[in-house]
Amino acid sequence: DQVSGLEAILDGVAAEASSALQNAIQAEMANRPLEELIDLSMEQAWNHLNGVNLVWLPPISKADSYEAKFGSTIPIKFRIETRAEEFVQDDTVLLQIVNEAGEVVLGPFGLGENPSQGITVQGKKYHLNLETKDLEPGNYTLEVYYNAMEPGEPAVWNLLLVEK
Repeated sequence: DQVSGLEAILDGVAAEASSALQNAIQAEMANRPLEELIDLSMEQAWNHLNGVNLVWLPPISKADSYEAKFGSTIPIKFRIETRAEEFVQDDTVLLQIVNEAGEVVLGPFGLGENPSQGITVQGKKYHLNLETKDLEPGNYTLEVYYNAMEPGEPAVWNLLLVEK
């Protein structure tokens, strides 16, 4: 009911507004559909509308999990972006590797001078060259903490290290 009411108010304002304001209202309603807010608390709705998302980039983003030879270097790349896909610089970003027992086995890595020592920002993306030489073959989880829509909840990706 609240979403329908707000949409009715915006439609009423748009009907009497200048063409510039009409366009702005239409663009915002398309960019941030109010239907997505149904059944969310005010805090959840605020985070949903104003939060940012992490997007994994190749080679990580090409499968449900990433398989690599243990001992290899894996180029971890990702973007943090707004709902409008605008790049966000987040100086609090941390990446760590967790084993199947939930123990941190590499990291956490914060921002660094080069991708072999820490996370760098290059060309509107984050990059870390992850050295796996100290890990055994097995399943791991990449965890990235950042100023997310759900604070304290990392973006995760499965990593399988195999003998090849």
